[in-house]
Amino acid sequence: MSALEKDEEKERFKIAENGEMDPGNQDDMTDNIMKGLDFYKQEKFREAYEYFDMALNDSPDNPNILLNLAMCMLQGNLYNTHAELMDIFDRIIAIDDKCKEAWANKGSYLAACGNLIDALVCLNRAAVLCEEPQVLENRGNVYLELGNYEMALQDFNRALQENPAKPDLIYKKGVSLMELRRFEEALECFDKVLASDYKVDETRLSKAEVLLDLGKLDETISVCDDILETDPDNIRAIGLKGISLHFTGDDDTARAELKRLKKIAKEKGMEKTQLIRILEQTLNEIDS
Repeated sequence: MSALEKDEEKERFKIAENGEMDPGNQDDMTDNIMKGLDFYKQEKFREAYEYFDMALNDSPDNPNILLNLAMCMLQGNLYNTHAELMDIFDRIIAIDDKCKEAWANKGSYLAACGNLIDALVCLNRAAVLCEEPQVLENRGNVYLELGNYEMALQDFNRALQENPAKPDLIYKKGVSLMELRRFEEALECFDKVLASDYKVDETRLSKAEVLLDLGKLDETISVCDDILETDPDNIRAIGLKGISLHFTGDDDTARAELKRLKKIAKEKGMEKTQLIRILEQTLNEIDS
């Protein structure tokens, strides 16, 4: 994982660093919070958790401290069950149902667990409370997973107003545009991403799919060849190249590429994906 992708992962969740504190032993509580924040920033989540837990003793219903505890549990994998973490987020929301960080972080966690519908409920609530770019991006990710590409595109565009050069956002915008069959716009996005060296192979593959849809067969083959130079067993690249060769009329080379694809897929124990089914049909057409 690149440094940029690590930063992207961290941005999905947000820790509370301020907020009003309940009456209590303010000096000790403040000291514990500051120490907890310092350890959290060093990614020493267990130590941070211990200090936030001590601070909570002085202010049991402080939503910011509870949020920090939840984030330590999440980032440090310090929880035993899904319900344990959900209970803390729900407790925060019960105390302050306008705590945007709780709604946003709960939604992001649920999305990471694959619970997309509940995640969307939380992220919709967070977006009502604030239109921060990360909230919009996270909600866009959920829409993308759900196949609602129009809504995903809207959120990515709004997030890009604040971060116009963020490559992962541009990439996901490109994927949304590709699914909406707005191929020229998608191609523009993928070229921007490739200029940043972010997710190079994945972006090249998406670009190759768009080029194939646009009927730019020679360019598709060229992009696939670039991928196969460093990853010779890349299933998608071989498949896209094989289909392109078939449409150029070079059936002999296409037959060889598609047979190689089936051999590699079998060796890897892959199930028949949609792409492989398409390629098998193409291979049958060539051999018929």
